[in-house]
Amino acid sequence: MTVYLSSYFFICLSAIISLFKENNTKFFWYSSLFILILINTLKWNIGGDWWVYYDYTIISKNRSLFQILNVSEPGFMLLTWINSRLNLDLPGINFFASVIFFLGFQKLLKDQNDRWISLLIILPITYFIIFQGYVRQGIALGFIFFAVANLIKRRNYYFLFYIFIAFLFHRSALFCLLFYFHDSLNIKNYINKITNILFIIISLGVLYIAIPFFKNEINYLYKRFSTDFLLYYTNKNRISYGAIPRGIINILPAIILILFWKNFLKYKDFSILFLMSIIVFFLFILSFYYSTIADRLSVYLCILQILIYPRFINLISDYKLKYITTLIIILVYIFVFIFYVLFGDNGNQYATYSIYLFRDLPSECQLLPYEACK
Repeated sequence: MTVYLSSYFFICLSAIISLFKENNTKFFWYSSLFILILINTLKWNIGGDWWVYYDYTIISKNRSLFQILNVSEPGFMLLTWINSRLNLDLPGINFFASVIFFLGFQKLLKDQNDRWISLLIILPITYFIIFQGYVRQGIALGFIFFAVANLIKRRNYYFLFYIFIAFLFHRSALFCLLFYFHDSLNIKNYINKITNILFIIISLGVLYIAIPFFKNEINYLYKRFSTDFLLYYTNKNRISYGAIPRGIINILPAIILILFWKNFLKYKDFSILFLMSIIVFFLFILSFYYSTIADRLSVYLCILQILIYPRFINLISDYKLKYITTLIIILVYIFVFIFYVLFGDNGNQYATYSIYLFRDLPSECQLLPYEACK
């Protein structure tokens, strides 16, 4: 936990210095991102699914590319297979994941002010906790950032492309297709978007019929998706204790958007954020019944936090009140992070930071069944 808190306070200090030395803003910004990427790249045994990802690297060394694609999400397994062939293993995967995450993050914030606040908001919960444990979904979230950034600029085909790439890393990313219909009150736009979706479905159908390999991949994805949905995501015996707290964290900026909608109406992404806000309330209700699926889907709605809070702070005219509000928001996120590490269900996974390098690495699977690792 010390490493995470130290890096966080360094970034806070960098943000403060940047206020007074604007010429050095880029240096401090990219230095902060470099440190964050380095922390994720060199980590060892951090996150609840660490050994599953480690086992994937073991499997990748013993199987061909076509064999490995059916082990998990094809995009992630392709990445794992390439890294195992380059002997980069998990550090290579984690480096790629962090780079995609922050490239997407920067793309989303390209036309936004106060990106330091957005960074300080996204780190404690989304990056230090969720991203460290959910590597596949963390990569998918990076591509979702790209997707939403293009949707804001009405580059609909780019949006669909990045949704597809995100889906290759985590199937839950298909949920973000809902954002595509943010302006569905416009009948013409709605018809055009439905037409695009139908065209994609028909194209996939043609590929399914014409190409055996594509057919096998689609069948596998469908089987895995349906099995996970029934036995994992919607299984009431599987409880995600973080679903309700994360739901509350997403609801707070959604409430701000709804209460001050007139002030946010001027932004190009208002309809997208408003749709996300409505979805947040549905997911919060769902979390009381199917906590796992609500928890997984709410990850993508962290966009509300990183876009709404900085804009809300800018609405405050009194400088003293503005800085107090900023400080309160940052302290709340730090408190949630510390509370999770100390008392959370998997908090012990983040309490001690260890480095991957200079270790005697296991040569056999540690968590997956023996049959799966042959």
